[in-house]
Amino acid sequence: MLRGYFIIFLFYYLASCKSPNEQYYLKDDQLFHQVSIRDKLGQEEGGLQELFYDLMVTEFVLPDSILVSQIDKIILHKQKFILFDKNLSLLLVFDPNGYFIGKIGELGLGPGQYQGIKDFSVWEDTLTIFSTADLRLFQYSLSDLEFLGSYKIEFFGNSMIQLSDNEFMFYINHNPSDFVKDKNVLYYNISTGETKTFFPYDHSKSNAIIPFSGFISKQGNEVYFSLPFDDKVYVFDQEKLDFFLKYKTDNVNDFVFANRGDFQKFLFGGLFQDPANGVSVLGNVFLKNDNYLVFSYYLNGRLYYGIYSLVSNGFKTFSKGFENDISFKLVGDPMILNTENELIFISNSETIEYFRKQGEMEESFFGKMFKDIDSVNSLYLLKMKIKPF
Repeated sequence: MLRGYFIIFLFYYLASCKSPNEQYYLKDDQLFHQVSIRDKLGQEEGGLQELFYDLMVTEFVLPDSILVSQIDKIILHKQKFILFDKNLSLLLVFDPNGYFIGKIGELGLGPGQYQGIKDFSVWEDTLTIFSTADLRLFQYSLSDLEFLGSYKIEFFGNSMIQLSDNEFMFYINHNPSDFVKDKNVLYYNISTGETKTFFPYDHSKSNAIIPFSGFISKQGNEVYFSLPFDDKVYVFDQEKLDFFLKYKTDNVNDFVFANRGDFQKFLFGGLFQDPANGVSVLGNVFLKNDNYLVFSYYLNGRLYYGIYSLVSNGFKTFSKGFENDISFKLVGDPMILNTENELIFISNSETIEYFRKQGEMEESFFGKMFKDIDSVNSLYLLKMKIKPF
């Protein structure tokens, strides 16, 4: 009899120990895509010219009154580019030719003003700002950039995407509140108040915001999510209000799986950077179209970017540290992957001028293109097409 009780106990114990990720299953008619990249991790086969062609540059001239630190996000919506500087809580709007249209809102405590911007989204003619400093969602018209109103919220978070005019998804990123508790993703309907949470975690160990690994990303009409230090990318089914496994990489080893949940040990204890541990994890960039995945990843603490062909299953890597071409040092993360297989990056006049003074511009692929540009307060949108492989 005692043996029978033990078996029952063991069954319930094992069931309770199921990984939080395992609750997000496959659709009956859909298999996940295995993304095999392990054998080519960190292998850079060439510079910018070997990976891209048809390079185009659009200069965005800033007013003298506006200074930018760095651009963290770009949304192209109805012939308008909206650029986000997270450090300075700036949202700038340009037309496709680079002409400045205006700025969204102001820092402050007055009507239509905010104390900071964590993220933003766009739906039809409305731009929504996610402000954890104010615990509010602020909304503005994209037609005239005027303030429309705001909604009170009761949670913190790292980033936001929009599903419809009143439905939002928030990546909490290990930042608990009474409203969300110990879940990492929140679905929130601001009209009905309906909520649903996903991806539980142990806050006693996973107790820090991780900015460089893990993401929520909207690509076309689909929403993708990946936890920090994971090998899985999930897609959100808006009808069922649930996540399903979509992509699985093979770069994360057993050492990472065994240690990633304890942030103090894994990150601050030096395990993440030690080459002996062979740590490779997905980063915070994830872009997708019908032909390619473009994502960031880390290998032994160093940042790389990967291009994976959904057609051929081929894989290419580039990084800012490529010795024979400094071009990637001039740009930030890839921001947009469009339907024409074009990647969009952003650079600025300050970075261009720095490398020009170092005498390195002439040796780069961008050298000739920027040789005659002498703007002192500009941003540069660089569009380049991926070479098929």
